[in-house]
Amino acid sequence: MQVPVELTMLSTAVFLGGVVSGFSGFAFSAAARAILLHVFEPIAAIPLMMFCSIASQAMSLVKVYRFILWREVAPLLIGGMAGAAVAVPFMASIHPHSFRIAF
Repeated sequence: MQVPVELTMLSTAVFLGGVVSGFSGFAFSAAARAILLHVFEPIAAIPLMMFCSIASQAMSLVKVYRFILWREVAPLLIGGMAGAAVAVPFMASIHPHSFRIAF
């Protein structure tokens, strides 16, 4: 039985992304995209990277949940929500070319 090349490359990308994310705590998508974008179209690769990244972070959160000091984390959560409330409408209204130039 022969394993399709796409499945092999997908498994390799997810494994390498998981290793990088495990060591650093972030950058799953940065590591996995190097392989995934060569194998899959961006319309399929990008949601796959986002799903795997969110799943990885959620599994980490489940493991460390009981060690979180919520009083110390509260200012970060409030700041993140306030920043998102400002950034999401801004990002939805800005022209992509202008953003690319400014970035």
